Amino acid sequence: MTDLELLDCVLAQHPIVTHRIFLHITQDLKAAAFFGQLYYWSKKMNHEWFYKTVDSWGDELYLSWEEQKRIRKKLIVLGLIEEKRKASPAKLFFKLNFPRLIELAKQYYSQIQGKSESRFRESQNLDSGKVGSLIQGFPESIYKETETTTETTTENKKNNPKGLLKKNVKRSLPEDFGISERVYAWAEEKGYPNSSLKKGLEVLVSYAKRNGKQYVDWDEALMTAVRENWAKLPNDGFVIAAEDDLGF
Repeated sequence: MTDLELLDCVLAQHPIVTHRIFLHITQDLKAAAFFGQLYYWSKKMNHEWFYKTVDSWGDELYLSWEEQKRIRKKLIVLGLIEEKRKASPAKLFFKLNFPRLIELAKQYYSQIQGKSESRFRESQNLDSGKVGSLIQGFPESIYKETETTTETTTENKKNNPKGLLKKNVKRSLPEDFGISERVYAWAEEKGYPNSSLKKGLEVLVSYAKRNGKQYVDWDEALMTAVRENWAKLPNDGFVIAAEDDLGF
């Protein structure tokens, strides 16, 4: 066996796959790798509850107990997993929140589709420009479109020099409004658990529907509802769970 063949053989042993979407969701390479493995085992168990020990996670990913604890807490705050202890002696069980993962997958897919379409349009415009320049300059239709766009942009700047009109437009409650990645990240930074976000969302949606409320930024409205404890939760809006209950 040559050295290259030996290396290929070693590299083929249990590779750790980190999907881009998991990295996008967690913004954390170690958390993405951990969730990737958790998804792998969840799929093997038909996305039912399963248990793994700290040592087995450590063997798979070379993560210390403290690193595992931090990552698991992050995934719980993001709404991606649930945990519970059961059996005797107690074992830590995990369950993937499949609806939440699908929700984030759809958001991610929309983003990458939007970027692909944008790149395609840019490519089409560039190609049109190249063809036009070869045939007696730009086609008249492209020239007129560019001229109209320039005039419109200039007029908009005169009427709205700082772009405030568009930014400050209030909107009714979006049909698909929910807890976004931005709000989950904010909650993690501020220390609000996932349960507080859900209660805040329920209260905000109910209040908005009853009163026909509109907001410029619905994410900000939700963060305000959680921060000001509209749900009247104990402990100033924090739903507290013992660390033992979460496996921390």
